[in-house]
Amino acid sequence: MDVWRTPNGKPLTLAQVFDEIKAHVRDEGKVYVGTDSFVDKDRCAFATAICLHGARGQRGGKYFFVKFSIKDKIFRPWFKEFCAKFKTLSKSG
Repeated sequence: MDVWRTPNGKPLTLAQVFDEIKAHVRDEGKVYVGTDSFVDKDRCAFATAICLHGARGQRGGKYFFVKFSIKDKIFRPWFKEFCAKFKTLSKSG
């Protein structure tokens, strides 16, 4: 499993991240999740962030992130298939 990290690079397990999220939600905080990717040479790199903001008594926010990559020879065929299916679905609806 990929390692989640805090802004200063401290590693966390997914269970630890979930514990932080549960505590944050109990304090009426909001949770935001975002993912981005880019193709670079022979791989596609992904990053996902979970941001916690607006809990009772919280100043600023808190976030966790994970990065991983997929080799181009695996990613390219999958992406072409995804685009073809998306194009078909967008025409039908």
